[in-house]
Amino acid sequence: MRVLGWMAENYMRVRVIEIEPKGRIVKITGKNGQGKTSAVDSLMVGLLGRKAQKDKPVRLGAKAAKIHIALGTEHVELELTRTITPEGNHTLVLQSKDGTRFTRPQEMLDALMGEGVGDPLEFMRLKPKEQAERLRKLAKVEIDFEQIAAENKADYDERAQISKEMRGLEAEALNITVQPGLPKERVDDAAIMAELSEVSANNEAERKVERERTLLENACARCSEGVAAAQRAIAQAAASVARLKEQLRKAEEDEKIAKMQATKADAQLEQAKAAYEAAPEPRYIDAAEITARLQQAQTANREIDKRERRTKIEDRARTLKRKVERLTMQMEDREATKLRALREAKLPVDGVEITEDGVLYKSIPLNQLGEAEQLRICASIFMAGDPKLRIMPIWHGEALDQDNMAMLADLCEANDFQVVMAMVDSSGKVGIVMEDGQVAAENE
Repeated sequence: MRVLGWMAENYMRVRVIEIEPKGRIVKITGKNGQGKTSAVDSLMVGLLGRKAQKDKPVRLGAKAAKIHIALGTEHVELELTRTITPEGNHTLVLQSKDGTRFTRPQEMLDALMGEGVGDPLEFMRLKPKEQAERLRKLAKVEIDFEQIAAENKADYDERAQISKEMRGLEAEALNITVQPGLPKERVDDAAIMAELSEVSANNEAERKVERERTLLENACARCSEGVAAAQRAIAQAAASVARLKEQLRKAEEDEKIAKMQATKADAQLEQAKAAYEAAPEPRYIDAAEITARLQQAQTANREIDKRERRTKIEDRARTLKRKVERLTMQMEDREATKLRALREAKLPVDGVEITEDGVLYKSIPLNQLGEAEQLRICASIFMAGDPKLRIMPIWHGEALDQDNMAMLADLCEANDFQVVMAMVDSSGKVGIVMEDGQVAAENE
C-alpha cells in the first residue's frame, strides 16, 4: 500500500496543496521558506498524528489545518481526514472505500506504518550512540540499557566504597602485631587476683599478730625495768635505816610497799613472758610468684584481645571482599546479558550489528563508511521494517547527488517503497515546485 495522493490546507507554511505522487521518489522542491518542508510534514503528521507534529501546526491567521490522504495499491482503499486546531487538538476520520469508518483510526494507521518510519539522512546525522539506540528500538531489543548502566554505576560506586573500607581494614589488621605462642583461650586473671587478695588479707592478719607481740614484748621490758627500780629502792631503803633510825617505821613501810610492788612486778613479768612465749609467730606468704603470674595473665589477655580484634577485622575484610566479588559478578552478568541481547537481535540488514557505542557494518563504524554506503544501509534499515504502508520521508534531499539518488530509486523499486522528499532547488524545473505555500509547477 502507498500514498495515492494528499491534500493539505493551512498547515504550517502550506496555504493549500493537492499532490498526486508519480514514481517511486516524489520530489517537493523550491527555494527556502516556500513550504516544501511543510508539505512533507503535512503528509507525515496526517499519517502519524501528534507524535510527528511540530510547534504551531496551523498557518498564522487560519482557524484550523486540514489534511486529506488517499491510500491504496492501484485504487483508493482507505481515506483519512485530519483536522488540527491552533491549540494542537486533532480530529481524525479514517474510512474504507465503501465508506465504513474505523473506530480507532490512529491505531490502524500506526499498524499500517509500523515502527520503522524514518528519514535515512536524519539517521545518518545522529551520533553513534543515538543510532544504536534507534536501531535497538527497531530491532525490539528488550533490554533497558539505561537501567543497566544505572545499576552498574550503583554497583560500581558501592564496590568502590566497600573496596576502600576493605583495604583500610586489611591495613589496620596488618598493623596489629600479636605475640606468638599465646594460649587459645583467655587466662582467668580474676581467679589469680582473688588468690592474691586472700594472700594480702592473710598477711595483714599476721601483721596484726606481729604488732600485738611487739606490744607484749614492750610490756615485758617495762616490767623488767620496774623490778630493777624496786631493787634499787630496797637498797636505798636499807642504807637509810642505818642512817635514819628515826625514819625506820616509814622505811619499813616503804620496804613493805616496795616488796609488794616487786612481787606484783614479778607476777606481771611472768605473765608477760608467758603471753609472749604463747603468742604465735607471723607466717608471711610470698606474693611475688602470684603477682608475676597475674602480670603474665594480664599480658597474655591483652595480646589475645589484639588477636581477637585482628581476627574480627580480617573476617570483616573477607566479607567485604565477597561483596566486591558479588557486585563485580552482577555487573559482568548485566554486561553479558546486554551483549547477548545485542548478538541475538534480529537486525534488519545483514552485516549490521549494534554495540553499546554505535552501529557497525561488517565491523566498521557506520560513520566511517562512504556517504553512498551509509545511505544504502540507513534506507535499507527502515525499509526492512516491512510496513504495510511503504513510505519514507526525506527532509533534505538536496544533500543527495545523482549517484545516491539513483541508488535510492533502485532501493525503492526493489523494496516496493515510496519516498517523499523535500529539497532546495531554485530552478523550478525539478519535481513539484512550491511557492508561497502552494504548488507552482509539477515537473515530470
